[in-house]
Amino acid sequence: MPWGKTALRHKLINLKARSSGVRGNVDGAQGDALFGWAQLTAEPTRRLRVGLFARGAMLAETVANIHRDDLEAAGIGDGRHAFAIHLSAAIKDLVLANGGQADIKVIDPKSVKIGTWSPVVDVPAPTDAAPSSAATHSAPKPPKPARSDLQNVLYSDAAHLKAALALPASKVQTRAPLPETHAKLFAQTDYITTDATLPDRMYGYTEYIRYRDRLDETFDTAGTPDDIDHFYKRYLTLYSAMRGGLRVPLSAEVIAHLNEPILFGGSVGPFSRIM
Repeated sequence: MPWGKTALRHKLINLKARSSGVRGNVDGAQGDALFGWAQLTAEPTRRLRVGLFARGAMLAETVANIHRDDLEAAGIGDGRHAFAIHLSAAIKDLVLANGGQADIKVIDPKSVKIGTWSPVVDVPAPTDAAPSSAATHSAPKPPKPARSDLQNVLYSDAAHLKAALALPASKVQTRAPLPETHAKLFAQTDYITTDATLPDRMYGYTEYIRYRDRLDETFDTAGTPDDIDHFYKRYLTLYSAMRGGLRVPLSAEVIAHLNEPILFGGSVGPFSRIM
């Protein structure tokens, strides 16, 4: 059976990606998520950042670090190279407004295209009336906008902000509740002593890091409150540097605490606590 145009295009994209030292695939969309996987052949255990782009503008990004049994069985590292990109209604609208097709690229450590995706458009049911000449032809794709690199990076956020500002104040959505997993990360539940509560500014994820890195004796956050700030100094300097550019999880309470201005003797002006 001869290759279809879509299948042949995907095959060529994969071949080009492999020649760049990246192997991966865009498996397709299911529900509100786009699934696929990506791996750097020279560093098979590295977790790659993947982005969804429309005409050069990045609309979403994620990390390919999800485990899949089929990848592990196929010898693709330890199997933790899959990704899932959330496809919100706004992202679908942005793709449709920019030609109807998005590129999926590995963006770290280098930009390599691994596939494409197009939203499914609902086609109106045909009527008895004869179709007009305009309806028998596909609408021409809009010209590629002239955007700078910075505009491409900010494009998605700017489009979302523009849409939000256009809504009446009563209809602007408030922040959605945290997903269950995130809620556990930022909960003050002591998961070791389940009937206890963590001290202020400590939460599930930071407590996990404190024990994982064997810092529970170095920083006695429950018994010595000053150790909490010392812990965050290490958390934001040493630990964050180990995450390859990924931001460290911080609660709103901790961010406010670290940004609190402090004035001490001899200083011209206040410094933030973290400084």
